[in-house]
Amino acid sequence: MPPPVQYDFTAAAELISALRYLHEKVTDLHDLRRRRHDADLECPDTPGVSVPWRGRERGVFDADFQSQQAQLGRLAGDADALLKAVRGATENARLAQRRAG
Repeated sequence: MPPPVQYDFTAAAELISALRYLHEKVTDLHDLRRRRHDADLECPDTPGVSVPWRGRERGVFDADFQSQQAQLGRLAGDADALLKAVRGATENARLAQRRAG
C-alpha cells in the first residue's frame, strides 16, 4: 500500500487568498474605469462650459475601451473560476486525508 499523500493546506490557503484578491482588484479596476469613463466623457453639452467628445477618434477610443473592459471582465471570471476550482480541490484533499487518517 502506498504511503498516504500529505497535502500542504497552507499553500492552498495562500493561493485561495491570492485568487480572491486578484478577482477583487480586477473587478475594482473594471468598475473604476467605467465610473471615470462615464464621469469624464459623458458630460452634458453645455455651451461655453463643456462640449462632449464626438467623432471618429471618440469612436475608436470607445471601441478600445469596451474591448479592454471585456478583457478585464474575462480576467475576473477566470480568477473566480480558478478560485472555485482550488477551493473544490482543497476540500476534496481534506476529505481524502480524513478518510486515510
